[in-house]
Amino acid sequence: MAEIADSFRRQCSDSPGSMVGALVDSIPYPLVVRDMEYRIVLANRAAGEFYAGELLRCRCYEASGLKECLCEDCPAVEAFRTGSPVEREVKHPETGDYLIIGVYPMHDPDGFPCGVIEAVRDVTEDRRREARISSLLNQVTAKNRELTEWRRSFQHELRVAREVQERLVPTAPMCVEGVCFDVLYRPCGEVGGDLFDVLPLDNGRVGMLVADAAGHGVGAGLVAVMVRMVARSYGVNQADPAAMLVTMNEELVGVVPPEQFATGFYAVCEPGARRLTYAAAGHPAPMLLRKEGGGVERLEEGGLPLGSLKDAGFEPREIEFGPGDKLLLYTDGVLDVAGPQGQMLGAERLAGAAAEHADQNGPDFLESVIGAVEGFADGRPDDDITIALVEFVGDQQREQNWRNRAGNRR
Repeated sequence: MAEIADSFRRQCSDSPGSMVGALVDSIPYPLVVRDMEYRIVLANRAAGEFYAGELLRCRCYEASGLKECLCEDCPAVEAFRTGSPVEREVKHPETGDYLIIGVYPMHDPDGFPCGVIEAVRDVTEDRRREARISSLLNQVTAKNRELTEWRRSFQHELRVAREVQERLVPTAPMCVEGVCFDVLYRPCGEVGGDLFDVLPLDNGRVGMLVADAAGHGVGAGLVAVMVRMVARSYGVNQADPAAMLVTMNEELVGVVPPEQFATGFYAVCEPGARRLTYAAAGHPAPMLLRKEGGGVERLEEGGLPLGSLKDAGFEPREIEFGPGDKLLLYTDGVLDVAGPQGQMLGAERLAGAAAEHADQNGPDFLESVIGAVEGFADGRPDDDITIALVEFVGDQQREQNWRNRAGNRR
């Protein structure tokens, strides 16, 4: 027997019926007790409200509310037969409510079965909540599946875009008409907006272009591709760098959004005359390292970025070069590299690194300079980095060294 405190035992002795009734009625869910002949001998208030009828002294199958829910595959029958508790979830045929029926065998003091206690819990809201959660989880799963497929597709597109962009930048040192070129490119993401290109022109001349589309990513990469396409389309017949930039600007204005402008530097080299004609479109000034006399000269910069203003004009400039002179071109991502204290690399530090390694062979010089830039950086740069070298070689041996290096890098 269950343990009962003395005070409660006295109250039950004084008024047993009222105490048991109060106890049973305090249970918030329907509860009935059946004897071995299935007669209902006790029912709480919640059971009367739930089944909406007189329950006492009638057999369970005579109460319509009980019959509708429970007679089929009756849990009480199983509890009587097995002597073990039975819990079963059923769905009300009329209301559609979900109910958990719990039937628990009772035994008299001698241990013989004397009836069952049957409790009903309405779990409709629980099941509806579970259904809503399941529906939401299914939606989330479907969205995750869509996002996964989209991510795979997007990553594939990014790989293709990167491969296309890599083809816009020479992958190895090269020499054309006694002028040698090399470039090192470090995009900060899958796709960048930097560009370097070399265009063999007529009469032994060579064109060279460095450009930097604003920002980085796919948008910047598309602008860089457009700049190269215009240069390739018009550059062969265009000996005037300023006019070349005007053409590029006209092609970009109205096609790209205002925030997707590009800076650029375009030059035409005439090796026979040892002359370089150039024009700039808001691009950082290249640096000229003289073989004779040493030192670093910054070429004049100017002009508006490409694509920013329809009638933009550009001013051509001209310099002479000698054998062994080097021209260092770069994008602003190089100057904006941040050091440990947050300070920018800047033009002076870049010029210092270039002067320090000026005696090295062209490709070795370029790798030393970019090594100095990356050594200065505190962490991964947040912009694309491009450094290009143009060397006006003065003898066949020096040009052959370039070509040998080109073969090694490939």
